[in-house]
Amino acid sequence: MNSTFWTWVFRVKAVWNCTVSVVFLFADDAIREWLGAPKADPAYRAMFLALAFTFGLGYWRVSQDLSDNRDIVRGGVIGQCSVFAVVAWEVWGAGRLPAAFLVTGLVDLLFAELFVAFLVRTAKPRVGVG
Repeated sequence: MNSTFWTWVFRVKAVWNCTVSVVFLFADDAIREWLGAPKADPAYRAMFLALAFTFGLGYWRVSQDLSDNRDIVRGGVIGQCSVFAVVAWEVWGAGRLPAAFLVTGLVDLLFAELFVAFLVRTAKPRVGVG
């Protein structure tokens, strides 16, 4: 996998985060009503979506320079795995969300796996370790 592939991975995730954040900011209540899910607390929803949008900006930054900003990628892995865990719990454990919400969680999980692959495959060898 070359740098063009990784650039597009981060660009696609950046656009996904920013687009989905804006869509849910304005249409979350309607989407939840359509899916038969309870409405979210507006303040917590806005805070979460602001963070998701900000992460999207970070992923775009990574796409501009793959050798720098690796901490953004590490944070993204943690954040995306956390989002998947919460969504999975809310669907399968607590039963508060319909299974359709797993789509966004699975997208995050997929990108978390890609981000880990990026970190592993593009790691610089350590010199003088041991």
